[in-house]
Amino acid sequence: METASFWRTRWITAWLTGSCVATLPFAAIAGDWTITPRIAGQETFTDNLLLTPTNHRSDFITAISPGISITGESTRLQATLEYSPTLELFALTPSQNFLGHNLYANGNATIVRDLFFLDARGYMALQPTNPGLSTGPISSGPSALAAAPSAIGPSFLNLQQGLPKNQLSQVSSFSASPYLAHRFDGLGSAELRYSISDTNFSATQTGGSAPPGFAAQNTNALTNEATASFVTGENFGRFRARILLDAVQSSGTGVFNGSSQTVELIDAGYAITRAITAIGTIGHEQLRFGGIPPTRIDDLVWGVGARITTSPDMTLVLNYGHRNGVTAPSASLIYNITARTSLSASYSEGISTVAQDIANNLAISGVDQFGQTIDSRTGAPLLLSNPVLGLQSGVFHSKQLTATATTTWERDQLTAFIYDYENVVVGQNTLGSGVSQDTTGANLTWSHELNPLTTANLGIGYARINLGAPTNTTEELLIAGVSVNYQLTSSLISWVRYSFLDRTSPQPQSRVASNTISVGFSKSF
Repeated sequence: METASFWRTRWITAWLTGSCVATLPFAAIAGDWTITPRIAGQETFTDNLLLTPTNHRSDFITAISPGISITGESTRLQATLEYSPTLELFALTPSQNFLGHNLYANGNATIVRDLFFLDARGYMALQPTNPGLSTGPISSGPSALAAAPSAIGPSFLNLQQGLPKNQLSQVSSFSASPYLAHRFDGLGSAELRYSISDTNFSATQTGGSAPPGFAAQNTNALTNEATASFVTGENFGRFRARILLDAVQSSGTGVFNGSSQTVELIDAGYAITRAITAIGTIGHEQLRFGGIPPTRIDDLVWGVGARITTSPDMTLVLNYGHRNGVTAPSASLIYNITARTSLSASYSEGISTVAQDIANNLAISGVDQFGQTIDSRTGAPLLLSNPVLGLQSGVFHSKQLTATATTTWERDQLTAFIYDYENVVVGQNTLGSGVSQDTTGANLTWSHELNPLTTANLGIGYARINLGAPTNTTEELLIAGVSVNYQLTSSLISWVRYSFLDRTSPQPQSRVASNTISVGFSKSF
């Protein structure tokens, strides 16, 4: 059972995050702010509500989702907030009724100019608990959460499958980071930061489509982190370096019981030419996780690579080294091929947890002009929580390869997303509670403007999922959808949508097929 101290600290974390956002109405007086309330509703019919292989149960689902969008900046505050609770009512299966929350919040406040700052972030989403229910960030229709970042998905109103409560978990992550920052003219910049974050998976209820051996568990992780860094300035010419000292202490359930990390490293770069910068890393890391078996890493950190910027439209970073317990390459590419076509790709590898990945992604996230979540350091698309692999509470050796290409014409937009995710169990919360997975898939979405008021959308996604012991099986997942949305007025949008899900598996209890039809609207005020 969690102690009173633990709950008190969690409350303080949420309060600090909310305090940055709470100043929005007052800051709006002195800045440029947009505040947009909205409400959305949707009626869905599904022919396999509980996603069972036989004895399908049909149902009608009513979804109601009020929401608010706040964005802008003033002299002392820059912030984005998207919040939308969703109430689901099942006509024939009221035991599946529930209220879920979807949130993305990101704010930075200046407490003392040029010295003391506060960064606060929040994230909540409804996510499939089990693997094999999502092929990734596919959207076959308009989001009922109009203008919301993609991080808010999969929310119930834009999740095509019409999942019931027993297949969903509420994911949340909140963080607050007060920090001191000072620039020493051309010598460089120093920062001293304290961060507290709270990440949770709650109300996990595995249904009949859970693969054998997959044990989703309620999880909480409370993390305290202290960092000190110094980045050299222009006085050093072509040479740039960052000195980092980082200490992390976590508490919570399972593998987070007694978890800690310490890192001391130097990242350095030297501009050989305007286009090529040699980069290197040297340091030390010590990682500790609980679980079965406990994870202990005490290693030298090193890396060598290059940053290649042939033009303002192309940046390629290549690296090979040892970090986060593994020796492996890493790479990232941002390439604006033309004014209409962009490409991004990345590969990374390391030992981590699902909760840790969510908190780390939230800490580096931002929102672009299209309302999509991105890596604020590179501008690449960023998925805060991975819906493909389900939610497991353990330590994993993770490999992630993704690539996204988008082309936009006057009336069309085409997006292709391919990925390969591999999670190998290193430590489990409890014995037998983890399954290794390797998932390869692709999504293709196309949006076409039929006329100034009507848009058609088509999406298809395919994934091949390899599950480890005890099943050692391979499943295939196909999701397809089509929708048409119509703008009734400047602030009122309606849509109709059809989607299909088919999962094949050697395990009879994991074979699932379902059809859903939805009609909905979204009204902004």
